[in-house]
Amino acid sequence: VSAYYQRDLAESLSNFRQALEIRHAIGDRAGEGKSVYSLAMTVSEMGDYGQAMDHLSMALNIAQATHNRWDEIRILNVLGITYQELGDLTSARTYLERGLAIAQEINDVSGQAYLLANLGLVAFETKDLATAEQFLPKGLALAQAQDDKRLVSNILNYLSDAYSWSGQLDKAKEHAEESLALRQTLGMHIDTADNRAVLAAIHLSAGDIAQALGHAEQALSILDECGGEGPEFSLRDYFVCYQVLSASGEMKRAQATLQSVYDLVMARAGKITDPALRKSFLEQVAINREILAAYEKSQA
Repeated sequence: VSAYYQRDLAESLSNFRQALEIRHAIGDRAGEGKSVYSLAMTVSEMGDYGQAMDHLSMALNIAQATHNRWDEIRILNVLGITYQELGDLTSARTYLERGLAIAQEINDVSGQAYLLANLGLVAFETKDLATAEQFLPKGLALAQAQDDKRLVSNILNYLSDAYSWSGQLDKAKEHAEESLALRQTLGMHIDTADNRAVLAAIHLSAGDIAQALGHAEQALSILDECGGEGPEFSLRDYFVCYQVLSASGEMKRAQATLQSVYDLVMARAGKITDPALRKSFLEQVAINREILAAYEKSQA
């Protein structure tokens, strides 16, 4: 878990697999479910959605068979996230709402916080800002009450993105800077790429190219350092950096950044063995469509 949160996903995957082998050997059925769930989270972060779905299905069956409603909530949450990352926002909302109903029923406050955060993110993805601005502050309040600083930083980042898109740049900047400061305090260095990209987009929208470029440079440094693996929105981060570099007239670097994010999209798509899931990833996820369209235009 520590490796997962530090975004050392290969190390995390190795440890979770060893834990699963031991739990299977000693007949710890409930423990197997936890390990399979953890594997699902990790491979999902690595972009292997087909394998993540297989693990999640197995974990959900174990949780239901062992009557573990707490784990069922967490699995439904990850299912929602996975479908969101594949562009199937209807399925994402369905699983998240199922999880939220159970979390409310058994008074799982932490579960509610995560589910509300992700429901807000799905609402933002559909540009339903009214719903996003309803869910996200509720999730933020619960996360703060639980002193879950990591989740607080995530929700602040989601809010900054939503406010930026709707043109509320002062609110967007305030939330992005608060999230950034919290992540710096927590040592979440790689995750700050998301904050830097949002701040770059905010300053670009405000016409402040110099400030936008400063944040984009810092985001790019982190993205190049981790190869785009780790930040929650690395594809969007790269694309924002491409837009900022283009606006500042640095066309050679802009093109190189676009090439990097295009290669990353295609590499992630290549990890998805299911053709339908791969198609959804490439065609239904808005940022992926934007990246592919920009790349095709640049090649033309």
